[in-house]
Amino acid sequence: MRAAQPVATMCAAGVEEERTVNLGRVTWWTGHIAPVLALVSAVLGLGGAFWERLNHPITLGLTGAASGLVWWLDYALRNRLAKKEAARQAALENTPPAVEFVDARLLGARLIVAIKSTNGVPFKCRWVCVTAANQVVGGVQMQDVDVFPEALNENTLVFDDNLQLGRIVESYLELRFRYYSAYSAKLGNPRDLGLRTLTVAWSAKDGALTAVSPRQAA
Repeated sequence: MRAAQPVATMCAAGVEEERTVNLGRVTWWTGHIAPVLALVSAVLGLGGAFWERLNHPITLGLTGAASGLVWWLDYALRNRLAKKEAARQAALENTPPAVEFVDARLLGARLIVAIKSTNGVPFKCRWVCVTAANQVVGGVQMQDVDVFPEALNENTLVFDDNLQLGRIVESYLELRFRYYSAYSAKLGNPRDLGLRTLTVAWSAKDGALTAVSPRQAA
């Protein structure tokens, strides 16, 4: 039963997202119908001054009531949609980002890496490549990189690092990918949204990478 919980959670999230999309579609219609009915009501009221048949109380009453009802429905639906969006955003901001290593390739002195977000939460990150004895063999970043997974292809960040191949010791190459929630500062830097490290290591020989266990703690 425990293994089924993530699937159930994803299904529930999908249903809720579909309901929100449908609610947005309804508000689109009410937002367009309400002004039309109001215009019709105004035209009938103005036309009644020149054509007695249009000035019938039932006609004006029904049109006015319909216009008022649609306006009220539009307001209620938009208010509900705004609350749902606010709740979704709050949940997103309070969720720690989750990432996973996808793939890496060595092209000459360039290490190309793909890291995928598994929950779509925006995050800030930086990375460093080291070899044995904790020696840095890649570039050194001066600032964090802002990542918005939903704007990326398949929620995957692809980046490269220029390596100093001659400094790699015992063919050991390690990537330390450090990341934290983009909303951490906004929410007062809570611990669960703070810095995390994804560590991946390889044996780099003859331009090929073979996965190995990391030697050092990041």
